[in-house]
Amino acid sequence: MRLLRPRLWLTLPVLALVACTLDTTGTGVASTETGSQAGNSQGTSGAGGAAAGASGSPQAGSGGATAGAGGAGQAGATAAGQGGATGKPCAADADCDDGSPCTQDVCVGSVCENKSYLNPSCSDGNACNGKEVCAVDGACQKGAPVSVDDGDACTDDVCDPATGIVQHKPRSVGDGDPCTVDACNPKTGEITHVSMVDDGNLCTKDSCDSNGNVVHAPINPSDADPCTKDSCDPTSGVKHETIVGCSGCTKDEDCDDGNPCHLHKCDTTTGACLPGNLAAGASCADTTVCNGQEACDGAGVCVAGTALVVDDKDKCTVDVCDPVTGVAHSPVNLDDGNDCTVDACDPATGVTHVPAVLDDGDVCTVDACATPGGVTHTAIPDCAGCTGAGDCPDRPCNLKSCVMKVCSYTPRPDGFSCTDNDQCNGDERCAAGACAPGTPLPTDDNDACTVDSCAPGIGVQHDPVSYDDKDPCTTDSCDAVTGPKHVPIPGCKPCTTPGDCDDANPCTIDGCAPGGACTHSPKPVGTPCANANKCDGEEQCTAAGDCAAGTPVSCAPAACNGGTIVTEACEPASGSCKKISTVCGSSLACQIMSGATCATTCQDNTTTSCASPSDQYCMSNKCLPKIKNGDSCGADIQCESGRCGNSTKKCY
Repeated sequence: MRLLRPRLWLTLPVLALVACTLDTTGTGVASTETGSQAGNSQGTSGAGGAAAGASGSPQAGSGGATAGAGGAGQAGATAAGQGGATGKPCAADADCDDGSPCTQDVCVGSVCENKSYLNPSCSDGNACNGKEVCAVDGACQKGAPVSVDDGDACTDDVCDPATGIVQHKPRSVGDGDPCTVDACNPKTGEITHVSMVDDGNLCTKDSCDSNGNVVHAPINPSDADPCTKDSCDPTSGVKHETIVGCSGCTKDEDCDDGNPCHLHKCDTTTGACLPGNLAAGASCADTTVCNGQEACDGAGVCVAGTALVVDDKDKCTVDVCDPVTGVAHSPVNLDDGNDCTVDACDPATGVTHVPAVLDDGDVCTVDACATPGGVTHTAIPDCAGCTGAGDCPDRPCNLKSCVMKVCSYTPRPDGFSCTDNDQCNGDERCAAGACAPGTPLPTDDNDACTVDSCAPGIGVQHDPVSYDDKDPCTTDSCDAVTGPKHVPIPGCKPCTTPGDCDDANPCTIDGCAPGGACTHSPKPVGTPCANANKCDGEEQCTAAGDCAAGTPVSCAPAACNGGTIVTEACEPASGSCKKISTVCGSSLACQIMSGATCATTCQDNTTTSCASPSDQYCMSNKCLPKIKNGDSCGADIQCESGRCGNSTKKCY
């Protein structure tokens, strides 16, 4: 790690403007001793300054400034003039205004008195940063800010500067998808959208339509092989277990292929399972009532019924469907955890959280709200309303009065001097009854490597930025125009041990070189690097450090066995070939045409393209069992005997 730029400190002169007078006599009148001491301490170099300090009058201080040498007398005169607050002549209270919101300026006997207030309000108009009061030294002291954060990351917290009322507005979490459950974590603020489709059952095919209806259709586990036991486990999925010593069926149970709409009949003479389907309308119910009553369609397919209606169109309920008990509607949770809101729900629009009303209309209470606790109205000690203007807190840009025990204020003329004791926002002046900031002090030094700021009582500051990214694989620096730079060191990957450098390649040796850079050296040619698939051959490492595949396992090509396509597939775990049988639909024959395929049609009243020509005949593109003697027929080809009576229309 290299740091290319030294720290930079810039300082600017700090300007402090304080104009406060203290009542040290107990009469509300500022003592003249302050002006005398200031005049004596500053006017040493001029006779006029000494005289000004002794008399405490502005005129004497001014004369001292004229007579003094080197400017010392002038400083004494200024200090003396400000300190002698009770000696200023006046005709009205307005002549005595010293510009401080924390003094009461009155004209008594044609002489000004500037009395310091003890803890009256000197509000800055922002109810969110606390209640300002005057300190004993005449300065406006800020109060405790209003607590805004409700500790819930799923709400946006704001405070109204005019009223101090805090609101916590819930964030929007919906993604517009009816097939997800949308939620927000109140601790982290993370918004999640959890799918309602997957039921965790590998024996169902899960889907969701545009109306939010979830369907879990059962999977048919049958492989049409009478010598395998077909099943499906909700956790592991479809299974085909070979029946030891099986050469065909001996009873109807041997023909159960897992499809509830198949016939499941065994011809014990031939050991073959008879094809056929249950009649249309036969029940094939699954494990859930939510997708309706299932029934066979007559073609061997279990068709889902009409799904139950889950949504009750009421936004004040949570709608779910239980596989056993069916549809249920439970009330939504209204409580947002905020004691400062009134929680309610409208079936059409949903949940609302309206801020609680704080104001109780009593001027002698402090109205507030907090979580926990709710709305409170704290009595102001000894408060009974005002009896005169003196009972009303000062406002720097307003004249005060008391009307019917209620404090009233009228704006001072625009341009009247006021102060908020913050030199960073310039020279403040009254505007429309409020103390408006002046022109802020410039803070930008046009250096991207410093953080520029201005703080009350301190002034403008330019603190160096921190540009060290703590990454040993970058060179860190700072440019005054573009700011911090982090240039990657070529070929460097941070590490402390070889374990930090694993590249998941079985054909490389991972190491951590001195200085923290990872290395990856090829293993010897021919080193085994087998994967979990034994069907792609034995893998070995190459000189380039790659894992090359071996010779793949070759399985027999597809073949036909009557109406069944027999194929072989390699099992990755063992590397051996396993036969897979696929029965052609409608009992049609298997054909060898560029591989093994099932016939798609057969010729009516013939045995052409049927899987068992001796036992079947074709009708409407389906191969049907031949008819026994005595049963109705329409052509000779339909009968087991090969004869259909012309007059009786029965096989004989």
